[in-house]
Formats: sequence, structure tokens, C-alpha cells
Amino acid sequence: MSTLIYFVPNTSAMTGIGAGYTKVGLKHLVGTSCASRQWVNGPGGQNGCVFVPHGAKSEPAVNVEYRAETQTWYEADGYWVGFQNDVPVTPRSLIRENVLRGLDIKMADDQLWHIPAAIRLPRRVQVTKSGELVYTPQDRYREFYAIAEKLAYWSSDPDIDVQDIEVFHAISHALGMNYHVSDAEVSLLGLVTTENWSPCLWAIRDVDMLSVMEAAIAEAQKKTEFVDTPA
Repeated sequence: MSTLIYFVPNTSAMTGIGAGYTKVGLKHLVGTSCASRQWVNGPGGQNGCVFVPHGAKSEPAVNVEYRAETQTWYEADGYWVGFQNDVPVTPRSLIRENVLRGLDIKMADDQLWHIPAAIRLPRRVQVTKSGELVYTPQDRYREFYAIAEKLAYWSSDPDIDVQDIEVFHAISHALGMNYHVSDAEVSLLGLVTTENWSPCLWAIRDVDMLSVMEAAIAEAQKKTEFVDTPA
């Protein structure tokens, strides 16, 4: 399971349940258990709780401790996250139980991370009173669909303004759908660069799949066009 280590100031223990994680801004860890212990003089010189997330049937992959000299830490809003310098953090160690379909993109750590593509996510299928099928995003994917839609319009409409911070949040959000990560973990690991964020955005929109679909639609339209032949 995770090789990341967390520290929450002014907290004596972490329960590893949904409410406990959410309360301190760690909603992305919901679904994992954790081993925790109190720690005096942790990151930032604060007292609190050190914990390591792990699977329900596994043990922590690293020691539950704070050692400034052998670890690297990042301060987030309400907590710290770090890793042991001699223990590599891999996509596999952070992956969620259910992985959404998408594309593998090499991030700045030279590892392949599976970024979900909005167009491949499950959609709700309903029928209207006129007998037409309607496909809509499931509630849990609605925010991601909105992000992908804005990025799609941005690529073709110069009037749509997307700031760099929005691009970062979009990539972080996408990674967080398949891995137990948020902006903090993505920043700690230095995964995003100005070189790889274009491929990441292509993956979110699934440009390859869109091209195939557009080509298929165009071909189908050609076959159904009325051709005026000479009498």
C-alpha cells in the first residue's frame, strides 16, 4: 500500500475511517486503513499524529515515524505529507481499488500513471418520453466531466480563459480519481511539469478516442448523404 507518511498537527490519533480523514482535509484517503502514533516535535516543530495509510489486509509499507534527516516533507493545508528518501513512491503503491479507464502518461518521475479519460467513464443511460436515449455523467464523475468539457472548449475557443493553476488542478483531480493523491501529493512528488501537462490534458479529453469517433461520424455522414446522380 502507500509509502507516503502523513502528519496532522494537534491530533492524538488517526482512525483511518472516512470521517476522520475528511475532517482534516484528507478525503482522498477514504477507503484506506492506517497505522498511527503520537509524535512530539514533528514537521514544523509541531506535536501531533504521524500515520501511514495501508490496505485493509496489509501492513504499513514504511515505519510510522518522523525522521527529518531521512525524509522529504511537504506542508499542505492542515497536514503534512512526506516520504522516506530511500523508499520509492510508485503509482502501484497509491492506486485505488477500482481503476477508471484512460491512458498511461509518463510523469516527471519517469513512471507511467493511468489518467482517466472523461469520454470513457460510465454514464447514466435514460430514455425520454419520446423514446430517445440520453447519456449523462454519473454524479460522482460530474465534476470531472465539467473539467474535461472546459478543457475541450478551451482548445478551440480563444475566448475561454484557463489559468495555469486550473490546468494543475485538472491534472491533480484526474490523478486523484485513480490514486490516493491530491494537490499536496502531486506537488510533493513533483509529478507535473510544463512538458508533460499537455499529454495529461490530451489524456483527460482522450484526444485519440475523440479523433476516432469524429472520423467514424464523418464517414457515416458521407454514406448517408444524398448523391444527385445524372438522369
